[in-house]
Amino acid sequence: MLDLSSCNSTANALSSMVLEVPERVHWCLERGADASLSSPLGLTIIEVAASCASLDTLKLLIERADSSPQGDAVARASLAHTNDRYPDRVEVVRFLLDQGYPIDECYQTHEPDPDHNCAEVFFGIQNALHFAIWSGKEDMVQLLLERGAGKTILTRSAMKTDWKTLSPVELARKFGHLKLLPLLEGE
Repeated sequence: MLDLSSCNSTANALSSMVLEVPERVHWCLERGADASLSSPLGLTIIEVAASCASLDTLKLLIERADSSPQGDAVARASLAHTNDRYPDRVEVVRFLLDQGYPIDECYQTHEPDPDHNCAEVFFGIQNALHFAIWSGKEDMVQLLLERGAGKTILTRSAMKTDWKTLSPVELARKFGHLKLLPLLEGE
């Protein structure tokens, strides 16, 4: 059976190389790939797809997956939205939330040794709302707040907060995204 989430120590999941081409994903699934499997470190194909696959590909994977909505897929999609390479991530997040994926789950690095993990240091404790705030993505902040994201969940990371624990409002101020304050402070 093909494992769409298989990893080795030097490469991302095999799936990340094919996720941007829906025909390849369909081909793999038709030949027995299991959209429900996780990598040895616990990263699911849906979590990877949330950051780089088209909405149609993500729908296909979720339809084929025999698992309940869990993990940090929403955070991964929001992080991908920070760099504008995948402009449809707002729609991806909307779809994931419609499917029941958790809105406030923090980004997980899925590394076996967090003491020697650069990503763990960089990302620290951040969820979808935190990514949207520091990047100034008002469209994502608006969606997440409309859908119930926690406005009081604290964040901290080496690269974004200098290991200081900040509220979402403090994070917006730190990065100069004052236009987000009414959204974050409002009821």
